[in-house]
Amino acid sequence: MIFLIGLGSLLVGALAGALLFKMFGSDEIRVQRLEAQLQELSSAHESYKAQVNHHFTDSVVLFNNLTRSYRDVFQHIASGAEVLCPDHIAKQVAAVPLELESGDLRRTTSLRPDHPPLDYANPDALPDDKEADRADPELFRR
Repeated sequence: MIFLIGLGSLLVGALAGALLFKMFGSDEIRVQRLEAQLQELSSAHESYKAQVNHHFTDSVVLFNNLTRSYRDVFQHIASGAEVLCPDHIAKQVAAVPLELESGDLRRTTSLRPDHPPLDYANPDALPDDKEADRADPELFRR
């Protein structure tokens, strides 16, 4: 009889130990927790990628709007220069080499060593000394 009590106690203890191990120390529980955490981080990463994509798409739209606005301002200044400014200034504004491609302003010349930079005035378009003396001095004040 002692043998049966000992065997029953052993079985109950083994069963209780296996149950406690399954509940608290099992790798399966840890794996499930890690899979849930991985799923959560993965969805957060996908959300972040979508936000970055949306941000840069909006940035492209805003830059295109800025380019269009710049083109409109340039065209407004150029048309005003043709009507309101002396011929030498209107020629300078008209001489700016811009090419309109799909609404964007692009330089028609590249920055190559055999092309001079375009940030200086054309000496042929500047007034000579006699014209400058006759011109309104207010034009040359800043």
